[in-house]
Amino acid sequence: MPNNAEIVKTTIEDFREIQEYMILAKKENAIETYAKLKKNISH
Repeated sequence: MPNNAEIVKTTIEDFREIQEYMILAKKENAIETYAKLKKNISH
């Protein structure tokens, strides 16, 4: 079972990866993709 530090580390890494996709989607003006990623992040 992972400890709290491992959970936090994994969560931060996942968030950074999703942020990269959001930046690319916004840069490419992929409005629907950006909106869906933003919605998934906020939950």
